[in-house]
Amino acid sequence: MGLALFMAASAFSQFTRQQAIDLVLNTILSADTGNINVYCAYEPKTSPQNIFLDTGDSVACPYPGNWVFFSDDDPSAFWAHQARFIFVNTLNGNYSLIEHSMLPVDLYSAYELVKSISYPLTVQLPEYTGEQLTLAEPNDHLYAVLVGTTQQPTFWYNTSMIYNTLIDIYGYKKENIFVHFHDGTGGTWNSDDLDGPVIPSDDIDYASNLERFDTTFYNLSGKWNNDPAIPELGPDDQLLVHLDGHGDSYHLAIKGSFLYLLNNQLLFDSTLARYLKDVKCSQLIVTMQQCFSGGFIDDLKDFENYDVKCKNRYIASASDYDETARYELHVVGLVQNIPIPIFGEFDFYLYSALRGWYPDVIDDPLIEPWETSYPIGEFPFTQIPSLYDHPADYFPDFNDDNVIQMTEAFVYMNDFNTWSPFMYYNPWDNEHTDFPRNDYDLPFEEELLSPSGISGTIESSQSIPGRSYMLGGNLKLAPNVTLTLEENTELYMVIPDNEIYVGQQANLILQNNTSVNSTSSLNMLTVTGNIALEGSVSFIAEEEDGLSVELNNPFMDIELESALFENTNLLVTLNEFSLTNSILNNRKISGGFGNYIISNSNFNSSCIHLFNADYNGRYINITDNCNFTNSSVSSAIEIENYPNFRIENCLISGFIDGVGLYNCGYGKKDHLISSNTIAENSAAGINIYRSSADLLHNEIENNRMGIKCFDRSNIHIEGNNTIVTQSIRNNELFELLASEASFPQYLQWNLIQDDDNEPGDQLIKYTGSETQLVFSNNCWGNNFNPEKDLYPVGDYIWEPMWDCAIGSGTGESSESETLYFEARNKISLEDYTGAKIDFKQLVLFYPTTKFAQSALKELYALEAFVTNDFEDLKIYYNSEPNIANNLDLSKVAGFLANFC
Repeated sequence: MGLALFMAASAFSQFTRQQAIDLVLNTILSADTGNINVYCAYEPKTSPQNIFLDTGDSVACPYPGNWVFFSDDDPSAFWAHQARFIFVNTLNGNYSLIEHSMLPVDLYSAYELVKSISYPLTVQLPEYTGEQLTLAEPNDHLYAVLVGTTQQPTFWYNTSMIYNTLIDIYGYKKENIFVHFHDGTGGTWNSDDLDGPVIPSDDIDYASNLERFDTTFYNLSGKWNNDPAIPELGPDDQLLVHLDGHGDSYHLAIKGSFLYLLNNQLLFDSTLARYLKDVKCSQLIVTMQQCFSGGFIDDLKDFENYDVKCKNRYIASASDYDETARYELHVVGLVQNIPIPIFGEFDFYLYSALRGWYPDVIDDPLIEPWETSYPIGEFPFTQIPSLYDHPADYFPDFNDDNVIQMTEAFVYMNDFNTWSPFMYYNPWDNEHTDFPRNDYDLPFEEELLSPSGISGTIESSQSIPGRSYMLGGNLKLAPNVTLTLEENTELYMVIPDNEIYVGQQANLILQNNTSVNSTSSLNMLTVTGNIALEGSVSFIAEEEDGLSVELNNPFMDIELESALFENTNLLVTLNEFSLTNSILNNRKISGGFGNYIISNSNFNSSCIHLFNADYNGRYINITDNCNFTNSSVSSAIEIENYPNFRIENCLISGFIDGVGLYNCGYGKKDHLISSNTIAENSAAGINIYRSSADLLHNEIENNRMGIKCFDRSNIHIEGNNTIVTQSIRNNELFELLASEASFPQYLQWNLIQDDDNEPGDQLIKYTGSETQLVFSNNCWGNNFNPEKDLYPVGDYIWEPMWDCAIGSGTGESSESETLYFEARNKISLEDYTGAKIDFKQLVLFYPTTKFAQSALKELYALEAFVTNDFEDLKIYYNSEPNIANNLDLSKVAGFLANFC
């Protein structure tokens, strides 16, 4: 600030206002009046009255009576910049001049504009009648702090435009946008309602002073907890901060800058950095319209001195650390025929690009920044005379992902900023330029950050450090790209129906303690390439249908170890899938096609449903201490159309069916259920439909039914003849229920018992037409009564009984049984031709036995591995005399012939 005193000769005892105006314009400022705006106060001011400035400080009046003039020496610039106060003595015309950089607080209401520059002409553009704006769904994880430091209309218009951009396009909720404006109100010129009068609201929350900033930022960081409206942010949140007001520099050598606040307070660059250092959000976006705002950048990215919690930062400023910022003058221009520009040019173009729409540019009668006018890409710049040679508008989605990222918006702003010599430069005053600055401090090689979070396409292979990242849209790995998420990385998917897509030949590597988290519904991690876990990795959803991991590459083998799936479905179509030492809570694995190897894993309220193998060599192995507990709405293991399976050493309890098999077991390898504990299931322990299954050494207890065998299944149920290794007991209705042609062909050395043995509560029930069914050498427990416990009465050969308390087996195998097991042994040795001969021998020599019926079923399963001539097998089923002459065999053969 500088003060100069001058004497002006006067023949008048009273120096009038008009004389003062003539003196200032024609003498004092005559050399500059083509380039400045000059204002004169309507009323004289008397000492000791002060001139209060827009920042809260003041300038003293030097004379007892003063005509006060203010010269804005750079009318296109934001404050602070060069200006002058001229005080003319009302008695004698003497005057003094004080250089300053700030305007009077009442400049536009208490002063008359007596000399103005020539502003660019704007025109009344026609209204846009095309497709209108589509509003975004609200997002609980997006937060913003908007700062407007004085009541100057430009700052209010900027704030309103940004406020509505965040709500309309990105889903910020009004309660999550904390607006600090002036003294906590819109002031003399403006409303407290930032989003229009249709639904009146007070959208300005707080004053712009350091005391309020302390409360806001320290509550956001969790250091304080004294404002219930402002939560502590977490790693799944994103914060946007915008500064608008008067800025200045305090030390150009170190790029020191500050923002003027109320009552002459200053927000220094270092203070804002300190406010933000402990905010634990995933990403931080800071945009700044004030002059000298580029000086904030070095402090906001100084991670060493400030030890910041959030290192993912995007910072953009309207000017460099040594430059003033400037107004938008060409498109919208001035408000209410007073030379007060409505928008800052940086804000106008940057947030229009982010919004995808320009704000209201039609003065009818006032500009309404909550309204939109033209979509980006269709703005008629060529219709505005002052924008000569302006290039055509374009849509700045350079990476074609349907999201405008921050850097895309910045490039667009820099292209059309008429003060920036980047692309289109229109120096209407032939003197000034500015250089907007931006700094992208996210580790992705691609620039993926928008106001809604991270989204876009990963085009190059890279490793990402272990931080938190909030996704605000789809994230895609292009083909042949490897993305490594380093140890302790956390990905958060916070809006519905979003996808992380790992494309063909792409690779996603998740290192130890990495997590993919969904806080919304119907999100997907889809892998058509490859995924690898290098340590313990978690997939966690807060909502029931929050996340699905889809592994969909039928040519790929994927192994997952030490994974946690919380409320996360696992959908698999692979050549081979291996899961070990993992946990699933509240969801399921579903899929099919290839091989499945699942071991040493816990399924808490979770299940496995697999179906439709692509060829007869496929298998499912669920073994080695897999535990399935507590899901009353599904079956624990449900397998359909799979040729080979092994379910072994598992605990299965608390489901509808423990195990459900449908058209399974027709392959050349295993069809084995062995050494499992299957208990407390509300329907059946094991439910078998049209399948082959060997049940060995299981505990099948306290289910509603023990074993169900339906639809011409081929069942072998066997324990050990020296000690009890397979118990089928205390199931509520039946220990074994079988339908036509599905009674086990082998049922020996089992404990079959029901302790309560109530009337009508049979141990074994058969609903088919066969008689003389053999299941000798079983232990029946106490109170066994074949007349009551076996249904139908008299249709069974159950003796001799096995005294399992003693343990020694006494039964001898029949010739048909011996031949049957010899044939099955040949299958395990891959002697398929020999097995086929043996099974036909059973039909030929022992047609009345249960093993002959089983042989017919085995022949069907075996044919694909011998001659694969199902037409010939159909002829055999329909023409073999022993089949035709035996009612039970003909029923089974007729059924199987339908599938040949």
